[in-house]
Amino acid sequence: MADEEKVNEPPHGMPVHDPLEDPGRLRALRTSGLIGVAAVPALDRLTDLAARLVKAPVAAVSLVSDTTHVFRSAHGLPGVRELPLAHSYCRLVVRDGQPVVITDARTDKRVAGNAAIERYAAVAYAGVPVRTPAGWVLGSFCVIDSRPRQWTPDELAVLRDLAVAAESEIAARSAQAELLRSAARMRAVLDGARDAFISVDEQGRVLEWNTAAETMFGCPAADAVGKPVTSLILPARHRDTFLADLAEAARMPLSVARLRQSVVDTAGRSLLAEVTVQATTGEPAEFHLFLRDITVDDAAERDRLHRQDQLADERTFLQTLLDSLDTGVVACDSAGRLSLFNRALRQIHGIDPTKGGGEGWADNYHLYAEDGRTPLGPDQIALRRAFAGETVSGQNLVVQPPGRPPRRFVANAKPIDSPDGRRLGAVATMHEVTEQHHAEQLHRARHAVTRALADATNAEDAAAGAVAAITATLGWACGQYWQVDETHEHIAAAGTYCDPDLREPPDPAAFTDLTEQVWRRGTELWTGSPHPGLGACVGVPIRSDDVVLGVLTFATGGRPLYDEGTSAMLDAACTHVGRFIERRHTEDLTLALAATRRDFDRVIDRVNDYVWTIEITPDGRTRPVYASPDGSGVFGTVLPTDADMAAEMAGRMHPDDMPAFAAFQRKVADGRTAEIECRVHGGDGITRWVWTRATPRREGDRLFADGISTNVTERHRLADQQRAATRTAQEAEQLLAAVGAVSRRIRSGEDARTTIMAAIQQLADADYVGLVEPDSTGPGTGLSVTASIGAPLVGTRISLDESAVAVEVYRGAAAIFVPDIAADPRVSVRLQQLIDARSMLAQPVVAGDEVVAVLIAFWRARAESMSDHRARAMALLADETALAMIHEQLLRRLERMAHTDTLTGLANRRTWQTDLPRLFARARRNRQPLTVAIIDLDHFKRYNDTYGHPAGDDLLRRCAAAFTDVLRDGDLIVRWGGEEFAVALVDCAGDDAVAVLDRVRTASPDAQTCSIGYATWDGTETAERLLSRADEALYAAKSGGRDTIRAAR
Repeated sequence: MADEEKVNEPPHGMPVHDPLEDPGRLRALRTSGLIGVAAVPALDRLTDLAARLVKAPVAAVSLVSDTTHVFRSAHGLPGVRELPLAHSYCRLVVRDGQPVVITDARTDKRVAGNAAIERYAAVAYAGVPVRTPAGWVLGSFCVIDSRPRQWTPDELAVLRDLAVAAESEIAARSAQAELLRSAARMRAVLDGARDAFISVDEQGRVLEWNTAAETMFGCPAADAVGKPVTSLILPARHRDTFLADLAEAARMPLSVARLRQSVVDTAGRSLLAEVTVQATTGEPAEFHLFLRDITVDDAAERDRLHRQDQLADERTFLQTLLDSLDTGVVACDSAGRLSLFNRALRQIHGIDPTKGGGEGWADNYHLYAEDGRTPLGPDQIALRRAFAGETVSGQNLVVQPPGRPPRRFVANAKPIDSPDGRRLGAVATMHEVTEQHHAEQLHRARHAVTRALADATNAEDAAAGAVAAITATLGWACGQYWQVDETHEHIAAAGTYCDPDLREPPDPAAFTDLTEQVWRRGTELWTGSPHPGLGACVGVPIRSDDVVLGVLTFATGGRPLYDEGTSAMLDAACTHVGRFIERRHTEDLTLALAATRRDFDRVIDRVNDYVWTIEITPDGRTRPVYASPDGSGVFGTVLPTDADMAAEMAGRMHPDDMPAFAAFQRKVADGRTAEIECRVHGGDGITRWVWTRATPRREGDRLFADGISTNVTERHRLADQQRAATRTAQEAEQLLAAVGAVSRRIRSGEDARTTIMAAIQQLADADYVGLVEPDSTGPGTGLSVTASIGAPLVGTRISLDESAVAVEVYRGAAAIFVPDIAADPRVSVRLQQLIDARSMLAQPVVAGDEVVAVLIAFWRARAESMSDHRARAMALLADETALAMIHEQLLRRLERMAHTDTLTGLANRRTWQTDLPRLFARARRNRQPLTVAIIDLDHFKRYNDTYGHPAGDDLLRRCAAAFTDVLRDGDLIVRWGGEEFAVALVDCAGDDAVAVLDRVRTASPDAQTCSIGYATWDGTETAERLLSRADEALYAAKSGGRDTIRAAR
């Protein structure tokens, strides 16, 4: 046998000595139960059997000490019980720890010349080790022949089997001897114990009564054994319930129970004892009681425990209170070592606290001064200052662990001293003010921009002032203003502001690419810096309607990247600059218009005015007295000199102006000065605005009127343009305000699509609005209406092969206006049937360089052209739609990442925790079975150790794909952790569940096996209990040999 071929080594890795003299082996020999006994009948039967089976004259079981050889049983050696060690062949077995076979001792070098050859006729010998359960070789089981002999394998096998039987007998005797020694030791321990020990049977009769019990109760053991323990130690009032208390203790989950019990001694003295009860199982049951007199210590102990509980409660309350605070709290002890570091502070620094003095605090916890750049020295740390005796109030500092954004705090600290003046430590608190500081920065930046614009006299000064205000206030590295020329063909740097501490100002040309991208796209852009050490860069367009007037670019100098507040501030600053530029431009136009009007009036006065004088007769008719020789500049023709001026004017008057002209005539006829501006149809077919002023005068009884008529058509045209410009500016402001409101509503959580379409319906006066997006089945398959207002268009699908307006806009990225829907073949009859509209505008929604959707507005009234107001509203809201859709896609991507295991692509444990309650509810509602299984890849650690972690990761991915392929639709599989997967089988139990799980088991790739444990919901248990049962079943599958499926009990 394999065990018998081992060299005789000490167990448990003990040092190797000469086996014959090894103290452990000799100790095992002494405690074997075979030393000093006269005979061992069981061994005698074995040696007799060996002699018969092997047909040898001598068979023996020998024990070999370090000095002698003892036959504990021998057949064929009458009277021989002990040999000198020098005569022993069996010592070779003990020394080598393996069988020894000698065919002829006379020629065998190991024993040739041994006295046993002649004295005992020991010519042929075969011996196998006899071992203890611990592995020590005590001797051998041997056979001896008086003649040379070749021992056969069968004979040696018989010898080994009999040696095993002998070992069993030796083990039994060793155990019995050890039991007797243990009992003796236990008796000595119990008699030496300070506590009283009483052992009773299940009827309460005393079985054991130690010396301490005699002393405690004043009763000798001889008098106590056999009597009821209740009558010996208990007051009468407790005797009836004591045995029941013991029985109850025996049923407790723990094998040992403690209780307090009033007892009495033989003199009737009452004592309070702490009783430790140990119950032994089996038949009959026994109870072992240890009783300690706690009469004196009880009151003091109660008081100590009460104070200890109070202290523990106070510490727990304090720690819980500090961990619940959002404020960081840190404290050090009297040696300056950190003794308290609450949860908020651990989250702030991103590390667990380390013990150490104040010298390492700034380095360990990445503390910087208010500027965020200068590391705090040891003596500047608030806690260190407080430990030195200073009270710190309102210290501003920055915490910036590696790889994390900086956070700003206000620290307060004070020393902790005892009443006698000893320094017990110090405590500091850190209140985060990052958001307040950032908000204040943005607020200061807005005010700085406002002041800069107020001081500016032209557009270039305004933009450059805004750049300097933002850069200096936010502490950024540099900022630039790029201005678009009047042709809108080129853009060039017009102003730069750099941080005075910046060692090397950047070359403006380094920002050309960023600037041109912002200019061309007309949208804000954040990117990395093209110049070393400048951190992130941002470009923001300055707009006027759809026209980009300039670009502001900034380098943050290592400050954080994009955040919504900064973006809003930059957008507002650019809006203010844009409005300033527009206002200055409007003012310039107004001044130019006034100058033009003055010049125009002078020209009219000198060249084109028609001067006349008429006489008004008593009957109201007029007679010309004087007229300019040429009235074509005013009336488009030369008026006849003898014509009735009033009738001539009335015949050419625009019908809408006739009432005003009649009032003008009456006023002049009454002798009052009058003037009128009216439209006159000229002799050349042109209608002109004519400004006529008349001043009546009397000469005796005659009434004359001197007048001048001026062609003011150009003035009216300029006034119309001015009103249109003003109206356009007002509409633009209203539109910007409305778009801003839409942005705020979207950021507050309202649905982006519905909000934007409602805004289009309002701002563009549209009757119907729809949003067309690529099919969810994938890009290139078609377009679908995903949202609409005013008409049931949702779900309407448009093939990309169709000749449709939406398809052309989606492919061409340019807006299309259709004045007459019925006459345009690109508008389908189906769409015309769904809506009652005459005109439409389709506007692309562009994100980056890609069209992601199409906004379509419809009007019932036909429009021959698209107004600028409607077009601007659609364009602005299309940009807002693009931003909202990008934001929505980002949120969806983050949602997928939060619920997906990044290695396997399966759902993760968070998804399991979210979906499992829903599956439980559905199973309960539909009364359907639900089975949960846990899958574990067998020996996965060995696979990782053999092939490496990349191969292990690949195996996990392939297993995830294989398991998913064989599961049913509606089943849920997640990566549970490590090499474990969890599966929920909906409406599946029993053989059906086993069939599905067996497909999973056999689907493992590359001969990889897996173990599966599953449990089916019983309709009442919790999810935690169901998972626990599945996990227990998995453990059973792994313990049962792996590559199998086990059901939970």
